[in-house]
Amino acid sequence: MEATSVAEENPNFKEIDAEQEMNKWGLAQPEVQVNHIGGTKFWIKIVLQKKRGGLTKLMEAISVFGFDITDTSITTSDGAVLVTLSAEGIHGGLPEADKIKQFLLEVISNI
Repeated sequence: MEATSVAEENPNFKEIDAEQEMNKWGLAQPEVQVNHIGGTKFWIKIVLQKKRGGLTKLMEAISVFGFDITDTSITTSDGAVLVTLSAEGIHGGLPEADKIKQFLLEVISNI
């Protein structure tokens, strides 16, 4: 039997500059929308720059803030991440939507 050598193929990954791609599409700054949808539930939409570990840190921060994440949708494209989710308060006393928005913007700026 004759041994055959199979050349290992290295996939070509296209490195993109996430910040540059977001700027190209008019997304220079992260965007956060928070809407109260009834009871203790909020609908949250976040657009942020794609960074390694960023989504994990964001989800952990939302959990630490006292929310149980119920429905989540995550989409990535050209260096941007779109996260839409429903979150329900698990502790008494609900913060205002503006306070949640400011908290999330602070978390995103530290990612």
